[in-house]
Amino acid sequence: MGKVALRQRYSHPWLCLGRALKCLGSIALLLCLSACSDPPMNSANRPSIDNPQGKSTNRLLLRGNYAEPNSLDPAAQPGEGIFILWDMYEGLVRSGPDGQVQPGVAQRWESEDNQVYTFYLREDARWSNGDPVTAQDFAYSWRRLASPLSPERQGWYLDSIKVKNAKRINSGDLSPEQLGVAALDPYIFQVQLEQPSAFFIKSLTHYSLLPVHRETVEKYPDHWTRPGYHVSNGAFQLDRWSVNERVELVPNEYYWDRSKVKLDRVAFLPISSPSAELNRYRAGDLHITRSIPPAQFIQLRETTPTELKAPLVAATFMLDFNGKKAPLDNADLRKALAYAIDRETLAYKVLGRGERPAYTLTPASMQEYPFPRSHWSQWSQTEREREALRLYQRAGYSTSKPLRIELKYPANEADRAKAVAIAAMWKRILDVDTELTHLEDNVLGDHIRSSNYQIAVWNLWAEFNDPYSTLSVMLSESAGPVNGYRDDEYDQLLAQAMRTAEESSRNAIYMLAEMHFAKDMRSTPVYQLTDRKLVKPIVSGYSDHLLGFIYSKDLSFDDQRLE
Repeated sequence: MGKVALRQRYSHPWLCLGRALKCLGSIALLLCLSACSDPPMNSANRPSIDNPQGKSTNRLLLRGNYAEPNSLDPAAQPGEGIFILWDMYEGLVRSGPDGQVQPGVAQRWESEDNQVYTFYLREDARWSNGDPVTAQDFAYSWRRLASPLSPERQGWYLDSIKVKNAKRINSGDLSPEQLGVAALDPYIFQVQLEQPSAFFIKSLTHYSLLPVHRETVEKYPDHWTRPGYHVSNGAFQLDRWSVNERVELVPNEYYWDRSKVKLDRVAFLPISSPSAELNRYRAGDLHITRSIPPAQFIQLRETTPTELKAPLVAATFMLDFNGKKAPLDNADLRKALAYAIDRETLAYKVLGRGERPAYTLTPASMQEYPFPRSHWSQWSQTEREREALRLYQRAGYSTSKPLRIELKYPANEADRAKAVAIAAMWKRILDVDTELTHLEDNVLGDHIRSSNYQIAVWNLWAEFNDPYSTLSVMLSESAGPVNGYRDDEYDQLLAQAMRTAEESSRNAIYMLAEMHFAKDMRSTPVYQLTDRKLVKPIVSGYSDHLLGFIYSKDLSFDDQRLE
């Protein structure tokens, strides 16, 4: 969801590759970060899986992180830094394994009308320098987030969840001081919305809403995210940032729930290659990987079944049809291409790693949501293919006049295998000639944002545990979805859903929105994603998470396995 549909598509860390240099600013800054960090750990004192302490007394958890963080500022585009942010900061609430909301800095909250929400903060919450965490901290942080001064700000999110005046502040029409937030006293924070929102509390798990320490940000505007300057309010604080080697955290000794934190250090290692990461894991250099090589999945399932984790998450592999340009401005043609994809074969045979076929924008794993069944999802694959051929021909194409189309996808072997399989299905059923073009993730994102594509691959991630999070990507107000979808009835259905407090009634409206969107088919869901990783048996407290969160606060080492 958000101000621009592409922000949701590419805001999740799995898709934000190759932007670290751009977002950090310059090579000089990278060198400065390296110089300000501790020297690299050598092999003599490097912790291993069987000895997490190394030669020190530190119980160090080693986590794969895929890439260097873009930023450690919650209000910026963090890229892979998002996993580090969840350890260093704590918002009003946090997300439990099933996606349900748990108290964070806010002990409790209340609202009489679902439009004005009042949060009562715990008075023992502290920043890592000992300062109390107050309602003023949240008011300052959200106003800073709303400011339109930086293009990397994530203020679109405040607009998307309808915080009062956020839209006009984002556009520069109002001052950030006019955002609908207030500190009623040091420990009472209040939020006013533009309209009632029954799922507002669920939306507060987003990383951009995490608080920052005002005095530090303003005193060191260019340095506050670096070791030695950084102040955080979560279970951990920043201790070391060695560029392209590791980001290392230590416990926040002032954290209100410090007794629950069992680790002495957490290190995030940027390893972009899944194969290299697997080798590091096998060598004892990692306790938790960020991913696994797709080609190794079956072997790992057979050799290390208890260490392999592959839960379904609230994310969907999508194909986006650029309906702004011919030939895909034809709804019949878009539907023909969507129906011709054999999702069962793709999910269970081509992939075979726990993925499931998808027919709706809302992931089937979304909690407390009756999974909608579109009319075409209930057909047999033979019936879908028959209808695809009929629509293809009605759009003016045939074996004697085949469609020639380009499919753009991320430059990796896993996505290439999917693209090849989909192109083969289109060829077999419709005789479509598909040109496959692979691009680096950041380049692909630029192509989609500029509408420079015909069909493109993207992953739709839910930002929180409610169907609105995914369905809102296609709202007309999302600064104009790049695929050209604008529909008043769809917009009205989602506006009605947001105002509807009773959950079963709201879910019924969501299902109507799903069915309405499928009539136009500007994007088509293909399969639901899994979050694949390896976790060493020595790690205790790990649990699968619907949204992909892993809080190091919840993890520890199994002392019996250390003996």
